[in-house]
Amino acid sequence: MATPNPLSATNRNVAPAPNPMLAHAQMWQHVNGMAPDEMATKAMQVSYGLPILGALAADPKVTRKDVIKAAADAAGAGKIPPSQAVEFISRMPDDPAKLAQWLRGLYATNLSAIVHMKAAMMPAPATPSAPAAPQMPPGAPQP
Repeated sequence: MATPNPLSATNRNVAPAPNPMLAHAQMWQHVNGMAPDEMATKAMQVSYGLPILGALAADPKVTRKDVIKAAADAAGAGKIPPSQAVEFISRMPDDPAKLAQWLRGLYATNLSAIVHMKAAMMPAPATPSAPAAPQMPPGAPQP
């Protein structure tokens, strides 16, 4: 029996896009559940890919070949694991008319993710302490 091709159009498990507010809340929940080292690695990957996704999404003549090249370049540069590049490519819509819309959705999702990750990685603010008691000059009467 032949091994199924992960890039085949018939091998797609594409779920409908959730409501943007629900997606935003789910992203916040997911990011806040990540381990700090995992979050740092993921933040580097998203920071690397975000301008590339934005450029692809903004290109009115973007093709599947452009997207495949970008994913292969990212994997070749060691910025993402090859398995992640294959997963990305396999989720790409076949319909060229839907490609830019799909890329814009990914760009928005990744933009939300990086905002949440950067916020989660910020150091916690120091809790304000009680103000120090005013110092009295030497020889002044004590209150």
